[in-house]
Amino acid sequence: MNSRERVLSAFKREGYDRIPVKHEGTPEINQMIMDHFGLNNMEQLLVVVGDDFRYVDPVYIGPELRKFEDGSVEGYWGERYRYAEFEGGKYLEASYLPFGNIYSVNDLDRSHFPTADWFDYSTIKQQCQEIWKRGFAVCCGTAGDLDFINGIARARGTEQVLIDLITDDPVYLEIMDARFQFYYDMHERILQAAEGLVDFTHTGEDLEPRNHR
Repeated sequence: MNSRERVLSAFKREGYDRIPVKHEGTPEINQMIMDHFGLNNMEQLLVVVGDDFRYVDPVYIGPELRKFEDGSVEGYWGERYRYAEFEGGKYLEASYLPFGNIYSVNDLDRSHFPTADWFDYSTIKQQCQEIWKRGFAVCCGTAGDLDFINGIARARGTEQVLIDLITDDPVYLEIMDARFQFYYDMHERILQAAEGLVDFTHTGEDLEPRNHR
């Protein structure tokens, strides 16, 4: 079995030669793996860990995502990120929240809302074909696409978003609708461009299940 055959057979519950593998790691963990095995890039890492999936992505052609003097970088929604250091390495943490102090829909700056037109999808089908030739399952999407809590919190603040969820705040709902439409449109455009060659698409959110008595 090649990787694609393995993944599709497992998905159809028709058996497999080994359990399919999908690897996601933080930059620090990935670097540790690469150092351990003497690897030079992520593709080599994916081969070593036996990852059966490869991703297709449109090319960003939208407005320039600015870099600022404090070292922060701009995200799609106008938020900014800076590296926060910790014992095991560093990670990007939101440092500017464009929707943080917005309490009225009338004050919401919709110029910060991205659009699927900011991406070029012309290479998607070719990317899929190349992945198929190499024997991997084709996937699109990320764990953070439709993260209505975590993703919006990076542009509005975690505490405010938790309050928004309780109060059905109109500002939050407006941002949520815009976020859904943006990623829905992107996924639709990718799937259309792929012409049936994408095997799996997914979104995700950080949700914690709890037992209620």
